Amino acid sequence: EGAGLDYHSYAIGLEEISRGSGGLGTVVAAHTSLAGNMLYEFGDETQKEAYLTALNTGEEIGAFALSEAEAGSDVPA
Repeated sequence: EGAGLDYHSYAIGLEEISRGSGGLGTVVAAHTSLAGNMLYEFGDETQKEAYLTALNTGEEIGAFALSEAEAGSDVPA
């Protein structure tokens, strides 16, 4: 699927992106791993049809939101 890369190749590519910009590496990881891959692995067909094409073409950007009653948006807390 997609570029046909295995996870090892993906990790190497992400590491190289992050070498140039840690922020961009984080955005790429959130888009591909936290949004796209979760939909691909666990989404039902309706969700996949609604979101994966838009994510893969760049029409939409995947994100990750975190909120915890005791930590707010401070992920390390």
